[in-house]
Amino acid sequence: MNKTYDEIIAACQSMLGIPLNSLIVGSTVEMANLLVKRLSTLSQLQIEKLEAVMQSEMKFNTIEQLIDFTYNTDYFVLIPSIHNVGELARYYIYESGMIEMPDEWKSGIDLLSFGTNLEKCEKGSYTDRGYLLLSGDLWKPVVEKK
Repeated sequence: MNKTYDEIIAACQSMLGIPLNSLIVGSTVEMANLLVKRLSTLSQLQIEKLEAVMQSEMKFNTIEQLIDFTYNTDYFVLIPSIHNVGELARYYIYESGMIEMPDEWKSGIDLLSFGTNLEKCEKGSYTDRGYLLLSGDLWKPVVEKK
């Protein structure tokens, strides 16, 4: 059963903690229904990732991009525990397993400097949901803009 715009907007609002009205209004009812259907397939972590994307400079501007996201959730990485430069540096040094060196040496790393350099290299964004960055996967468009 197809839904009206108001029902679609209400369904999206209940699934996501972000307003999508401007992206839904103006699209076809079929596209809006497809969006609701695809959003309902996402896990809680994928929904949080989408919420983070929509809070960042990488946010989507069309309903087609939102639908495509549901097929490309691995395009982004969300690290929920990181909200600032210091947490970013600590994560990479102590938790990620990417830096192998004695702990005594790790304590000598300037966290602010290291975190700032990471930010620049990764072009990540801090959101209410955590730190968001691109995974390196290719974005595969599925829906063509009409």
